Amino acid sequence: MSYTKSIRDTLAELSAEVKRNLSDITIDHLGTETQVLRISLGEENILGDRDETLKTYIISNVIIKHPMGNNQWLFSTLDADNTLQTDAINIWDILPITMKIKYSADYDTDPVSIQNGDLIVELLRDENQNNIPVIMQVTKLVGGFEGKYLYQKHYELALYRGIIPSDIQNAIDKFVADEVVIIRTTTGNSTVVTRTETVEVTDNIIDTYKAGQNLIKNRVVIVDTDSLVYYADSSILNHANRVLGIVLTSVNKNGNVRIQTFDKLQNTLWNWDVTLPLFLGISGSLTQTASITGFSLEIGKPITTNTIFINIQQSIIL
Repeated sequence: MSYTKSIRDTLAELSAEVKRNLSDITIDHLGTETQVLRISLGEENILGDRDETLKTYIISNVIIKHPMGNNQWLFSTLDADNTLQTDAINIWDILPITMKIKYSADYDTDPVSIQNGDLIVELLRDENQNNIPVIMQVTKLVGGFEGKYLYQKHYELALYRGIIPSDIQNAIDKFVADEVVIIRTTTGNSTVVTRTETVEVTDNIIDTYKAGQNLIKNRVVIVDTDSLVYYADSSILNHANRVLGIVLTSVNKNGNVRIQTFDKLQNTLWNWDVTLPLFLGISGSLTQTASITGFSLEIGKPITTNTIFINIQQSIIL
């Protein structure tokens, strides 16, 4: 028996594809980066226990929504340098929590699929760029349909209530320290395999300046008239001829800055399109879309998806 696709089915299929693409574009532009500690349970043994197989992924372009994100109760302490550090937040203020990832991530890239029970570690940052980890667990998967076609999924998260095993805690600690961690747990013993974020540097490094603001690594910077280092910004015209290079490590205000001005730089978290050059964006960001206001400045080109060649060109005033 043959089936003739109805007009409704045809339109729904086309509409679902458009909505799916629009959703992914939104996440591309509004998303952030987080880490998933993915826990899958093995088969039950004769004692009724299950072996845990633990894997971690870095997922780029994730939207995590905290409904009361502008009214957080902060807990702060002073560190050894008498600098205020925000250690934690009142976690009840951020409930309920929802997370959305690109639809294509379910099929084309890791993680293959996020499941109930997976752990999500989100890093918030205080005014000194100190990391505040928030550990959550996926409790519900919600889908959106156009006709009979699934076009988007999002996840409801709850705060993780269980006791955190040492392997998971080690992974979180390393993630907070800006390392990328892969964990494998096998029956009877645990093996932690750590892949740290690598940065390849050359002799083209300047380390004689101090930071005029808190700086995050891999951002483009200028030296301003006060001889301090700040983020470069393509929307600020007087930055056009002051761009120096890329900061290599995160540093707090008044700390010593290491800046690379030329040659190869690698970061295992990057995923550049090797067919396009790299431009300066706003707040020191690297982008592959040239500015249309302010000034345009090519910073370099990708050699591979995670390695760039820094070669700063002449600014073009727009």
